[in-house]
Amino acid sequence: MKITKGRLKQIINEELNEMLSDDPSAPVHKQSTAESYYEYSKNMAYTKIRNALDQLIKDSKGQFDEKMKMRILRGMAKVLGDRAMSETISKEDDDYVVRSKSGKKLGSHDTKKEANAQLAAVEISKKKRGK
Repeated sequence: MKITKGRLKQIINEELNEMLSDDPSAPVHKQSTAESYYEYSKNMAYTKIRNALDQLIKDSKGQFDEKMKMRILRGMAKVLGDRAMSETISKEDDDYVVRSKSGKKLGSHDTKKEANAQLAAVEISKKKRGK
């Protein structure tokens, strides 16, 4: 499965448009709104692709493994200009799991809203530390 830079940008733009159309009355923060939406969309793209790759691992019966998944995610990060992948949320069994850049499990939550809250807290912490 190969994703071109143009297709990846299209996915991010679709996510951004979907997010903007969800709640037009949502408060807008003073920090760079476009930058925030881009980061949010990029994280959503990582999450969706990670979930698709997790499903591919399950369905491939050993032909596709975790190393291949990480190579694809690193390639995606390179295309997006990220030095390192951001944390992601994936659905595992009945839980929403937040994972670090390296794949380490940071937390497990009953709802996606709770997982997103943890992800937001991680991002805020990183900004405070200058990362």
